Parts: sequence; structure tokens; C-alpha cells
Amino acid sequence: MTSADVILSVSVDLNDQEPGFEYIRWEYDQIARYVCEAVTTLGTIAKDLFTVQCVVPVDTSHTWTKSCPRCSVINRVLGESDADGNIIRYLTNPLDIEANQWPGPVYRCPVTADNYTPSGYTVNANQPDEFRILPPPPAGVTMWVVVECFSAHTCGEDVPDELVPAVRQWCLYRALAVDAENNPAIIGLSQQHYKVFTDLYGGIAAERARRIQTQTRDVQNTTTQ
Repeated sequence: MTSADVILSVSVDLNDQEPGFEYIRWEYDQIARYVCEAVTTLGTIAKDLFTVQCVVPVDTSHTWTKSCPRCSVINRVLGESDADGNIIRYLTNPLDIEANQWPGPVYRCPVTADNYTPSGYTVNANQPDEFRILPPPPAGVTMWVVVECFSAHTCGEDVPDELVPAVRQWCLYRALAVDAENNPAIIGLSQQHYKVFTDLYGGIAAERARRIQTQTRDVQNTTTQ
């Protein structure tokens, strides 16, 4: 659902769409800020709705390679690919053991462009939108990888349909809380919307937890067959 449609629906619920006098009590930009607040909050538990994949050239001149501009936090590096994103080989994320943190000028055994094969990757713990390939590609190697990452919601972008009900409840809570002016009735109505929001939030979180349990069980069943 477009952000503009969400804002309009909230304004209608607030009875602020009188023809010729739209967005008088609660301005459009004000509700837009509430939408952004809600989506940002919900995005922390529904990251799958904000996951993107991008093809990134590996920077062989630096230890760490920065992911695409849309990436906020790297979920995983799927694998080495060609420039069009077609996977050549999948990569794993090994434990950050000392052997993979070799401080010398080479990575364990020297590699060249002729005998180089990537085997894994790690994500920068201090800069989660950066990664490095293991072993590091030597000079002369041109390499692309497909990165899957969480892309933080930008104000004005579409709102995932699954989150729209909770977003609307948050916006109504915020709008009425600001407008309450110590009015017990309005304060109470605002708290009702907040309660609905928290219930929806809990439902979204529970659904994600259920999916993880199902996926884990499926993997366990596959490995024991």
C-alpha cells in the first residue's frame, strides 16, 4: 500500500478529510512522520519484508567491501556470481576463528589469480553493511557476489500490506496522544489504539517465530532422513 494511501486512511479515521478542509487538524507531513515511525519499529521484527538482494563487485584493494547503497545490515552473502547476479558458487560464513584472522601479508597459503577459489565470507561486526571474502581475492581477480541484506524503510516508500493495520493503529495513537490536551476521553481512546498496535505487533513477532520453528524442523527432518 502506498504511503500516501495509508496517510489518507488515517486522516479519514481522524475525521480530518472534510472536502475543502483536508489535513487541517493533523497535517499530511505530521501523519507521514508517524507512518515512518511505525514502519521503522515494525521493521525490526519483520525484516523479511525489507530484504533485498544486490550484486556487488568485491573491492580487492581493501579488507572490507561495502554492500549496495540500499543495504543497512547484511543478512548473508549468497555466493560468487557473474556481473548479472547468476550464482557461480555458494559461500558459507565460517566462525571468526584465529585462522581466518591471519595478521600477516598473506592468507595462510599465498594465492594468485590463477589458483584462487573463494570459500567463505564474514560480515564486519562493527560495520554491518560491510563484508569480506575468504580467502581475500588477490590482485588481478575481478569478482562479484550476491548479497542479501536488510534495507531500512525510507519515509515515503510503500508500506507492506501485512503491516498496514498496525501502522494505522500507531498513527492514530500518536495523533490522538498529541491532541489529547489532558482530555481523559481522548487519552483513553489513544491508549486503546496503542493496545491494538501492541497486540498486532505481538502477532507479527509470533508469526515470525513460528516460521523459524517450522523451517528449523524441516531442516532437522531432512538431515535425519
